[in-house]
Amino acid sequence: MSSSRFDVIVLGAGMVGASSAAQLSLRGARVALVDRRDPGEETSFGNSGFIDAAAFMPHVMPRDLKTLFARARGKTPHVHLHVAMLPYLLGWLSRYWRESTPERVVAAAERLSPLAAHSVTEHRALAKEGGALDLIRDTGVLRGYRRRATFEEGAADRDLLRRHGIEIRELDGAQLAELEPCLSPVMERALWHPKACFSVNPGALTKSHAGLVTRGGGAFIRGDAATLTRGADGWKVDTAQGPVSAPQVVVALGPWAKELLARFGVRVPIAIKRGYHMHFSLQGNATLSRPISESETGYVLSPMAMGVRLTTGAEFADRDAPPTPVQLEACEPVARRLAPLDKRLQPQPWLGARPCSPDSSPIIDAMPGNPGMWFAGGHGHWGFGLGAVTGRLVAELVGGATPCVDPKPLGLARFG
Repeated sequence: MSSSRFDVIVLGAGMVGASSAAQLSLRGARVALVDRRDPGEETSFGNSGFIDAAAFMPHVMPRDLKTLFARARGKTPHVHLHVAMLPYLLGWLSRYWRESTPERVVAAAERLSPLAAHSVTEHRALAKEGGALDLIRDTGVLRGYRRRATFEEGAADRDLLRRHGIEIRELDGAQLAELEPCLSPVMERALWHPKACFSVNPGALTKSHAGLVTRGGGAFIRGDAATLTRGADGWKVDTAQGPVSAPQVVVALGPWAKELLARFGVRVPIAIKRGYHMHFSLQGNATLSRPISESETGYVLSPMAMGVRLTTGAEFADRDAPPTPVQLEACEPVARRLAPLDKRLQPQPWLGARPCSPDSSPIIDAMPGNPGMWFAGGHGHWGFGLGAVTGRLVAELVGGATPCVDPKPLGLARFG
C-alpha cells in the first residue's frame, strides 16, 4: 500500500460494498475496500444468485390473519420466529405490516423498479470488466405453484410486474416439463422470467467485482469497521496495514451496519432475516438448468457450481444466535418431491443474515449529521441482485455525478 490516504473508504466487502468500491474505482477514485474477511464470504456467499429486473416486488407480511398466524407459529416453512426476539421486533414488524397493503406494494414497486431495471446490465458490465461473465447464466428463473388457487392469488402481482415492463410467461405443467424435464410433475402452474439471470457462484462473482478496486489504484485491506472515527480531515479506520483515511466513507456492512451507524447518531430501521442453505448432488444424469422457487413452501432450488443449492425463507432471530435450521429440515423433503436431489454435500447448513428495511427497499443516502458518510443497505432478499446497480448509484452520489435514478425515494427521510 503506497499511501494510507484514499479518496473513499468502503466498509464491507459483500456484494453491495464490493460493487460500490468497483464502481467508484472505475470512475477514477482511489478506494480502500475494508472488511474483516475476504470479499463475498458472508451473506453475499449464500443466496439464490438471482439477478432480475423484477427485484422490486416486496416480500410482504400476509394480510389475512389465518395465514399470518400460521406462519408466525411455524406451521409453514416460510418464516421461523425466535420468540425471544419479538419484543425487539414489534416496532419494525408493525411498520412491515403497514407496508404490506396492496397500495403500499404498488408504492414499493414505484420506488424500487427504476433501480432494479439496471440490475442485469450493471452486473454484466462489472462481470465483463472482471472477466467473470462465465459466472452468470441467462436461462431465466422460475416460480412454481403446486396449486392453481395459489397461482390465481398472485394475479395482481403479475399485473404489476407487467406494468413495469417485466416479461413473464405463464406455464402449465407440460410447458414446465419442456423447460425442466427432470422435475417431477407436481406443479400445476409456473412463471418464467426469461430475461432474468442468476449466478452459479455468488461468492466468486462478489470477489470478481471486488477485484476491480485496483483499477483506480485502490486496494482491499483487512480491517475492523468498528474502529471508524471522524476527524478534522475526514474518516479513519484501523487496518492490518495501519490506519487508512479518506474524506468520504461508504457504510455497506449489511447486518452489521446498524450498530456502527448508531455510534454516529444515525438510526436506521433495519431488522435481520436469517437464511440457510444446503447443497445437494442430483441423482444419475439429472439436470436443473435454472433456479425454481416454490410459492407454497418458500424455498428456492438453484443450480450452483458447488451443487444444487436449497435456500430457505426468513428466520427472525438475533444475528449471532446459534443456528436453528428448522426451515431447511421442513423444506428438504418437499424439495425432494420436486427435484431428484441426492446426497447432501455439506456437513452442516450454511447460515447468513439479511439486513431488511420494513418497506422492502434499500436505504441509499448520505447520513445526517455526518459529512462525507454514506449508507447503502437494507436490501433484504434483493441485496445480491441489486448490488451492482446500488454500487453505481453510490458512486454517482459520492462523486457528484448525475445519478442513474432519482435517489430521493430511497433516502432515509422516507421513514420520518
